[in-house]
Amino acid sequence: EQRTLIQLVSGVTRWRRRLDWLLAALSRRSVASLEPGMRQVLRLGLYELTEMHLAPHAISEFVDIARKVEGHEGAARLANGILRGAVRLMEAGRLP
Repeated sequence: EQRTLIQLVSGVTRWRRRLDWLLAALSRRSVASLEPGMRQVLRLGLYELTEMHLAPHAISEFVDIARKVEGHEGAARLANGILRGAVRLMEAGRLP
């Protein structure tokens, strides 16, 4: 449990620039325009998808977290759209 947490924190920290670049490309907005909590949720989701090879069906966990962190359904829809977009590009072999 603690080991997984350390792996997530260190991985997101290490790959932050790449994750932010992907996030900006997938969301078509600047990363700075996202609320800090939302940025972190999306960074974690993208990290787990791209680097830890998380199963795509687990995206719903990040959608739920986004809803709780931001407190509204719009955040959940945004997280769902961005992370599902990443999965589609990964499956097509086109994720940069």
